[in-house]
This record gives sequence, structure tokens and C-alpha cells, in this order.
Amino acid sequence: MEPFLGATQEQLEYYADQLDRSRLVERYMVDRGGKPREVTRPTSESLKNIHRRLLALLTGVSIDLPSHVTGYVRGRSILLNAAPHVGNRFLQRFDLKSFFDHIDRGAIVGGLRHYGFHEVVAEMLARLSTVNGKLPTGFATSPAMANVAMASFDADLVALAATRGLSVTRYADDITLSGSSPFDVTGDMVGISEMHGHEINLEKARTLKYGQPLYVTGLSTSEADRPRLPRPFKKRLRQELYYIGRFGLESHAQRTGVAPDTLRLRLGGRIAYAESIEPSFVAGLLETLPRGATLVRRVPSVESEEKRTASLLRLAARVTERNSGRAPAYTPTHTFSE
Repeated sequence: MEPFLGATQEQLEYYADQLDRSRLVERYMVDRGGKPREVTRPTSESLKNIHRRLLALLTGVSIDLPSHVTGYVRGRSILLNAAPHVGNRFLQRFDLKSFFDHIDRGAIVGGLRHYGFHEVVAEMLARLSTVNGKLPTGFATSPAMANVAMASFDADLVALAATRGLSVTRYADDITLSGSSPFDVTGDMVGISEMHGHEINLEKARTLKYGQPLYVTGLSTSEADRPRLPRPFKKRLRQELYYIGRFGLESHAQRTGVAPDTLRLRLGGRIAYAESIEPSFVAGLLETLPRGATLVRRVPSVESEEKRTASLLRLAARVTERNSGRAPAYTPTHTFSE
């Protein structure tokens, strides 16, 4: 564990003890969607470095996560989260209330043990990633540790879906189940959540059927082939590109009360997002609204691609150098059946 985290056992014990006492951290409030939320972050650069190394240690675990887990996992996305529900006519969505706040050190230790970590190592990693025994919002390690801590929850979730013949995905605290015939698993979800120390936000729970807007993590699953962008999103983007193409970027920015550079970046980001979800839609924009789309679309330069490639090569070299053989690499001991 020491070579992986870049600190001695004594140093790790010191930082874990400080976090147990809610020290070496600062708390502040942020506004997210009109709701204030407390964020906690480390004040020690050494502790931050340990957290970076801890995240690298969990890379193998993220690969071993079950396929229905799509949030906080590199290479998985909202598109992958929505795909299993495409074409299903009935759908239920659930939200876990105060997700991180309901995850404690015991759940993290249990999850790490599930993925093959020794008990002593699991306990230390859990202490280094919690504050006074709770998973904080704001630590770089919290999203990955949350997925680890959900191991037993996820197993019960998959079992429920299999029993009822349903598709299931979990994107962080958003859970979606869908099927070809009517169903209601609200009671089951409340029971599973309570058993694992979580709570379903019943005010946000939704039961939907074909003919109603079927959205999963912001994408429409009503079509039979693939997740689609919401129609209001498409309509608004087409409208903005039309006005830019007709009147120019500066004129449209002035009319909407937004700085031209801000508008360009915002619309460029929306086009990039749309292209990652529905490439054919963006291809249509470039064909029907070429002037507006060209003015705001982000096109990677050769220089930026070269910098990215060089950065990846440096990262690969560092990983190779650090693989000194002083400690064994993570080897999955359990793989979920698909």
C-alpha cells in the first residue's frame, strides 16, 4: 500500500487520524440549481496527492464495476445509461436522497472487500477517503468510492431487475428500470434502499408509459433504435444557429444580452454534446445551417491534438515507470455476470 500511495504507514495513519477528527479539511457552501450544498475539500497538498494516487489504485476496480453502473466511470456516459431502456414502453425512475451523505466508512470497507482488497488495506483506504466516518462531497475520491460502496446495493438491484424481467441502470444516485409491460417496483426499491442505508426521494420518483415523454438522464428512449436528444433542445439549437447565420454572431449576441465569446462557447459546447449523442443531427445542422453552425462549432486544431497525444504518452510513461513490482497490481476477484 505504501508504494502505491506515496507515503509511509506512519504518514497514512496520521492523515487518517486527522480526517477522523474532521481536520485538514475546509467546508464551504456552493449553489447548485438554486440549492445550497456544503462541499468539503482537503487543505493539505500531501493529502491531495495521496487522493490522486488512491484514484489511480481504483482504476482496476472501475473496470470491474457491473455494466449497469454508468456514472463516475471513465468510458461510460449518459448515453450508455439510457441505451438499455431504448424501446421499452414502461419505465420507472428513482432518486437516492443525499447520495454521498448516506455512505459511511463501513459501506466503503465492505465494497473494497467485495472487490478483493485485504481487510487492513480496505480500512485504511476508507479512512483516507472519509471525514469523521462519512463520505464527503468535494473529495476527488468520493465519486469512485461511492460506486465501490454501492457493491451490495447494486447486486440487489440487479437481482430485482432479473426477477422482474427488467432493464436497469444506475447513474450515480439516479436509478432507472424499464420493461415491455406495466410494473411497479417502488416498494422493492424503498426496501432495498433502507436495507443499505439509503433513502428513496419519493417526490422525484416517476412512473411513465409509452405516449408520455420517456427520458433517462436527459435523453429520450422512445425511439426503437437509440437514445435521442430531446426535441426542445434540438429546436432551440436550430433556432439559435438560424439567427446567427442570418444576422451574424455579434448581432444575435447583442439581441440576447450575451457576450459574443460566451455565446460562441456555449453553443459550441452544445453542438459537441449533440454530436456525441446523435451525430446525424449535427450532420444535418452543418448541411442546412452551415453558416451558423460553422461560426460556433469547435473544431480541434492539429496543435491541440498533438498536445493531447503528447500528454497521453507522458502519462503512459509515468505509469510504466511506477510499475516497479514492489506491490502486486489489483486483480479482480469477482466479476458480475452480465
